[in-house]
Amino acid sequence: MYRIANSSAGTLFRSVSPTTAGGNYVVLWEVHNSTGILPDCTYGDITVYTALEMKLEKNMTGVQREMDCLNVMFDGYGIADEAYKDGSASEHGIYQTYKPELC
Repeated sequence: MYRIANSSAGTLFRSVSPTTAGGNYVVLWEVHNSTGILPDCTYGDITVYTALEMKLEKNMTGVQREMDCLNVMFDGYGIADEAYKDGSASEHGIYQTYKPELC
């Protein structure tokens, strides 16, 4: 994982000030360089992207399955997926930002 911005240290992302962002922020870039397949219904981002792909394919049964998975992962605050529950120190207990409303 690479830190590409840290507003409190003066490193801004695309010149976005902390005032504009609503407070200090950190932007991390995660690089996946393996050839393995990540399962949906385990990781929130994979589930969201799979749902989007299913929608593009007009597979509404598949979309519903992925949305059901997201509903199971949703804990009332965010998507509590495997990374949230058992991830590394930089992921454990931290909700990621997804856009399931796009589905």
